[in-house]
Amino acid sequence: CVFLGAHGCRLPSESRPLVCRLYPFDYAADGIHSQLAAGCPVELLRPGQQLLQVLNMDIEEARRLHAQLYREIQESDERSGPHLAVVTTPGAAFAVSSLELESASALEESRLHENRPHLRSA
Repeated sequence: CVFLGAHGCRLPSESRPLVCRLYPFDYAADGIHSQLAAGCPVELLRPGQQLLQVLNMDIEEARRLHAQLYREIQESDERSGPHLAVVTTPGAAFAVSSLELESASALEESRLHENRPHLRSA
């Protein structure tokens, strides 16, 4: 992921695409799966730590985000036909609405330019 830095995602939680906020939950259009997605580095957890607790995530929030994601995809499809991008992470691939991806990309670009003024366009 282009937003992944040495200490995790560089985007603020509220600005991350919904698919990123849903991770490590695995899901399909019909709902959240009982198994978590592969690829999350659980070997970095200390003994006794639980992944969802460390990430401060719960199934109810995941269900809310899942419903929002598929509502946005449906609304986007109704407006202009399907426009999805695929975002890949180690061990997983996600469909992301183009509006969601554009929003996250614009935010990251503005944050990059705030921190590195010499990269600003003329």
